[in-house]
Amino acid sequence: MSNFEKNKIRIMSFVSALLIYGVFIGVNFDPNVTEAQTKVLRNPPFEISVRTFFITLNAVLFFPIFFVAKHFVKIASYALEQGKSIRAISLIIFLFSIGKNNPLDIRKSKNIVSYSLIYFIGILCAWIIIA
Repeated sequence: MSNFEKNKIRIMSFVSALLIYGVFIGVNFDPNVTEAQTKVLRNPPFEISVRTFFITLNAVLFFPIFFVAKHFVKIASYALEQGKSIRAISLIIFLFSIGKNNPLDIRKSKNIVSYSLIYFIGILCAWIIIA
């Protein structure tokens, strides 16, 4: 992979991560979301507002997206090189088909993305249970 392609992957992953991160933070400014958060947490620590607490919590919990996006884009690029589709379902199927026959860096990226998916699902489940 050339330096140009590596830089392109870095830029694509950063921009996509920034957009996703912005959505996770921005949703906290919706009054309906703040109302639900207030029901969950009546007395936030350090006497800060509920909105500020959840914005900070989301900022910390979802910060790894910048690290994960790089690996996800690397897998998508590799899938394209292999002639595979990068539609959502096809890419997830490709992700779980990566094995010992693939390069080490792609297997490492697969592990990072897979465990991050579990982490993200865990956060969603925790929020559903708490709310």
